[in-house]
Amino acid sequence: MHIMMLVTQGSTNEQIAKDIHMSKRSVDNYLKKIYDKLGVRARAQAVERFLQLQQKAKMRNQG
Repeated sequence: MHIMMLVTQGSTNEQIAKDIHMSKRSVDNYLKKIYDKLGVRARAQAVERFLQLQQKAKMRNQG
């Protein structure tokens, strides 16, 4: 979830790797797994889907 938050903020994979003290390759691998779980193939699709899921979660928690 933290990685996707950084992606939605516009961070590159390199920036994410540096921020969370991980190799870029590890970030790449995590993102591939995240894309699979979200059912998407591209970064923009992942951001859109992630934000949709975040919104649904907020709505569920509100009532």
